[in-house]
This record gives sequence, structure tokens and C-alpha cells, in this order.
Amino acid sequence: MSVVIQRSRSGAADEPGYDRPPYLRDYWRVVSAERRAAVALLALCTLVATAVAFLWPPTYEAEVLLAPVPQSRDQSLGLGGQFADIATMIGLTLGPRKDRTAEHLAALRSRSLAMGFVQKESLRPVLFAERWDAGSGQWKGGAPTDWEAYERFDEDVRSVSMDWKSGLITLRIEWSDPETAARWANALVQFANERLRADAIEDATRRIAYLQKEVARTGAMEVRQAIFRLIEAETKRRMMAATNVEYAFEVIDPAVTPEERAWPKRVLMIATGFLVGVMLSVTVAFVRRAWSGPCPTGTDPATPWVTGRT
Repeated sequence: MSVVIQRSRSGAADEPGYDRPPYLRDYWRVVSAERRAAVALLALCTLVATAVAFLWPPTYEAEVLLAPVPQSRDQSLGLGGQFADIATMIGLTLGPRKDRTAEHLAALRSRSLAMGFVQKESLRPVLFAERWDAGSGQWKGGAPTDWEAYERFDEDVRSVSMDWKSGLITLRIEWSDPETAARWANALVQFANERLRADAIEDATRRIAYLQKEVARTGAMEVRQAIFRLIEAETKRRMMAATNVEYAFEVIDPAVTPEERAWPKRVLMIATGFLVGVMLSVTVAFVRRAWSGPCPTGTDPATPWVTGRT
């Protein structure tokens, strides 16, 4: 909707006025007429944004760059033919194991891993410092539940992303203390590798125990030979898991103590406050001028009604 500027003709107050589209200077006159309120509002918004930017507790971000362990480093001894058929009959799978990158990535993001890490590092008093009384060593209003601890850690502390093009994984830890953020990031990767490695060793041990029972129950030489080969494959897999510290994730670039805060971005926040102040100032200026109403007709033609002055 366009604004119509009405003026009376110079020297002819009794003649009807004429209309024209508003010029840019007309809008500027509106703001200029309300400059005190506009400047005050602009200064207020900028000062509030500046105060928030400098008073907001800083957050630091530590990153670990990871590469999934290649499939060749977690393969069973390849067997085929009739041995594969026999293994299938007793409930085992032969041949190269499937790529477990997606499975390991899901484990790194899982609730189980997060809660295990929180328990291992005793992080509840740190994550919920506002509810922990360090003097008495007790919780104020009850200890946080496992779900609350997981929500706080998963939403405010840990984030995991993967570049599917390069296959690299980035683990980020955000916290108010930079040294703590770096330490948690490296410790979480180590904890994930230890847990996944322990699971692989336990799985291989369980398979070996099952195969040893099967070989004791069968007398067929061909079947016994196949089972011995299976035991050899699972023993090899267990040995590789036990000796490989970086079982699931290989650390390409470990986390270091960040020197720059990730948030707040002070320049961005102050600039945003200034722009918001400009928009509010202009809006308030036009609202105040529209509320005051136009000047009577027959006023000085050099001063449009939008200025509200005669």
C-alpha cells in the first residue's frame, strides 16, 4: 500500500491539494521527526545485545577427526564350499565379515555409550552443577535420572557427524572449560573403542566355546575339520581385537585445547542487535507519526503531512 502525500498549493490555500507518490526524503523526515525515540530505541537494542554478548558464558568446542577401521582389519579367515555349508548348519557365518561402519557410528551416537561414559567419568555433578551441593556432597531436590543425564549430554555436549563422501567422522564436545572439552572428546573415543573391542572379544569367545562343544559332539572327520577351521578363524578375530587399541575408530586428528570460543560470537550478536534496533526504530517512528495524524490542510507546501509540522 503506497503512502499519499498531500500538500496545498503555494499561495492558494483555498485550492484543492494534489497527490504524489512519497519520496525517500519523506520517509527520512518521518524518522527525523521522531529521532529522539528512534535513537533511544536503537541504543537500547545495541546495548542489550552487547551486554548479552559479553555476559553470556563462553562455550568451547573440541573436535576429534576419526576414520572407521577398514574392513580388512576385522575379517575372519575366509572359508567356502562345504565348510560354509556346515557352518551354516550349526548357526555360524563364514567368509569376510560385513562392513560395520554404520553399526559403529550408531554405537558412537548411542544412549548406551553416552550413559556408560557419564558413569565412568562421574559426570553427573558436572553436567548438573546447579543441582549439586559440593559442600555436602548431595543433590538438591533429588539426583537427575538416567534420561535427564542422557538428554543433557546428547543435546548440550556431544555431537557426531560423518562426511559420507570422504568417510571421515567428526566427534565434537562443547563445554564451558576448553581443557575439559578436549579431554572428554579424546576420552570418549577411547571409551568407544574399548567397549566395541570388548564386545568383539566377548562375541568371539562365545563362538569359540560353542564350536568346542560342537566338535566334541561330532565324530565325522569332515565336520570336525570344518569346525576346527572355524575355531581358528574366531581365535584370529579375537586376537586381532585384543591387540588393536583403535578397534573401531582410528584417530586421524585428536582433540586439542581450543583457544577460541565457539559461542557467543560477539560481533555477530552486536551487529544483530544493531539491525534489530534499526528496524524497530523505523517502525516506531512511523507508528508514532501515524498515531499523531496529519497536519491540517493549507499548511506550508514545503512540509508534507508526514512530518506533522506546520
